[in-house]
Amino acid sequence: MFGLTTTRRLEQELLAAHAENTRLRDERDTALEERDAFKTAAQTAARIAGQSEVYAEGGRPGKQTPLTVDLARSREQARALDKRLAELEVINQRCTCGGPGGAT
Repeated sequence: MFGLTTTRRLEQELLAAHAENTRLRDERDTALEERDAFKTAAQTAARIAGQSEVYAEGGRPGKQTPLTVDLARSREQARALDKRLAELEVINQRCTCGGPGGAT
C-alpha cells in the first residue's frame, strides 16, 4: 500500500532472482560447452582435410555461416567458369574453321 515490502515478499523475490541467475548461468555454461565442442570438431575436420584452420573466405577461423559457405561455393564456381572460359578462348583462337580470322 505505502511502498513497503514485507520480509516474506523480499525473500520470495530474492529466491526468484537467484533461480533465474542460476538458470542463466547454466544456459551460458551449456552454450560455452557446445561452442567448444563445435570448435574442436571443426579443427578436427580441418586437420583431416589437411588444412591448419578453417577460414571463411575473407573471415576469421570459426566464423563460417551458411551465407559465407554459399559465398565461398559461388566464388569457387566463378573461378571454375573463368578457367573454362579461358580454355575455350584459347581453343577459339586456334580454330581456323570459320571463326574470326579463320577460313570461311
